[in-house]
Amino acid sequence: MDSRSREPEELLPGLESVPTIVRVAAAAWYRGAVWGVAAGARAAERAGEVALGALGMAAGAGAE
Repeated sequence: MDSRSREPEELLPGLESVPTIVRVAAAAWYRGAVWGVAAGARAAERAGEVALGALGMAAGAGAE
């Protein structure tokens, strides 16, 4: 059997039986979830920076 004549294997078997609208909705949900997690991580990092800055300022004021 020639390798060029074979159809590519599906990444997830049975995915072709899922309606397109369901696949599009799932992809949009996944992108939204990933974006939400990334935004939350950035916000937590920024909050940590602000808290450390405030602690540094408080320590500096206490040393004076």
